Amino acid sequence: MSGLASKLPWLALLVFAGVEVTSHAVTRARVASDSDFEAAARSLRAELKPRDLITSAPDWTDPRLRLVLGDAIDLAMAGRSDDAAYERMWSLSIRGARPAGAPATAPELSRRFGGVTLERWSLGPSTVQTDLVAELWSAKVEQLQAGGPQDCRQAQHPAARGGGLGRAVVPPQRRFQCPKQREQAWVGPVVLEDLELSPRHCVHHRPLPGAPLRVQYPAQELGERLALYGGLYYEDERMGQGADVELRVALDGQPLATLKHRDGDGWKRMMVETGGRRGALSFEVHSRQQQRRTFCWAASIRRGEERGP
Repeated sequence: MSGLASKLPWLALLVFAGVEVTSHAVTRARVASDSDFEAAARSLRAELKPRDLITSAPDWTDPRLRLVLGDAIDLAMAGRSDDAAYERMWSLSIRGARPAGAPATAPELSRRFGGVTLERWSLGPSTVQTDLVAELWSAKVEQLQAGGPQDCRQAQHPAARGGGLGRAVVPPQRRFQCPKQREQAWVGPVVLEDLELSPRHCVHHRPLPGAPLRVQYPAQELGERLALYGGLYYEDERMGQGADVELRVALDGQPLATLKHRDGDGWKRMMVETGGRRGALSFEVHSRQQQRRTFCWAASIRRGEERGP
C-alpha cells in the first residue's frame, strides 16, 4: 500500500495531463476555422439580394464576419438603427448562437460549414420608403443668424489628419460646411458610437446656440410615419452632466415633432404619424450648450405595417 501511495501523485499528474490534452482537442474541434467562415461566406454571396441584412452571432464574431464579407456590409447596414430597411436576414453563427433581432421562427435556410452555421430568415416587406440619411445630399443646409440664413456649401474637403483618437467625430470629406464657427458648423453623414458603444449611421448636426443649423429636404410624399432616432457620442453623455438636446422637425415650416434627448437616453427612438401627406421636412437641433453636444440623428419615411424595433 505504501508503494501505491507513493505513486498516487504521479498517477494524478498523468490523469490531469490526459484531461488537459483531451480538453484541448475538444476545444479545437469546436473552434470555427477561417476556412469555415470563408465557405459560409461563399454560399451566402451566391444568393445575396438587395435588401438582405448580413449579421453574425455571438456579437463578438463581428470582426470575423467583416473579414469575409466586409465589402458587402455598407455603413448603413453596419450602423443601422433598426432592421426595417431589410427583407431577409443572413447570419453566420457559431456554438448555436442566435443573432439579435432574428425572428422567433425557425430559419428558412440552414447550412453547416464545419464550425459555422449559415442561416437565413424572411423579415417580410421593408417599411422604409425613404432613408433621409442616404438622401442628405438632396437637402439644403442653412445656418440661421440674426442677419438672415446663410447657405452651407456642399463640398469635398481634404481628409482629416491625425486619425480619430481623442476626437468624438472626424469630419467626413464630403459635407455641408457653414461660414460661421467653422470648426463645428458642418453637417454630414458619419458613424457615431452611442452610449452602448453601438455604431450608428447618422447625420452629424451639432447644436449651435444663437446660430443653429437647419437641414431642409425638398417636398416629397411622406408615407404613413416618420421614424426618428437621435443620440450623442458616448463620452458626451455618459457622465450625465450635459444640457438637454432637442431635434425639432417641421413640415412646410410648421412644427411636426420634437425628439428630446437627455443624457442617459442613449440612442433614442420616436415614431411620428404623417398620414400620407406631402411636404418639405426640415430638421433643427437646439441646446443651451454647445460643448460636448455631438448630436447625430437618423430618420426615415415609413409605409405599411411596422415590424417593430
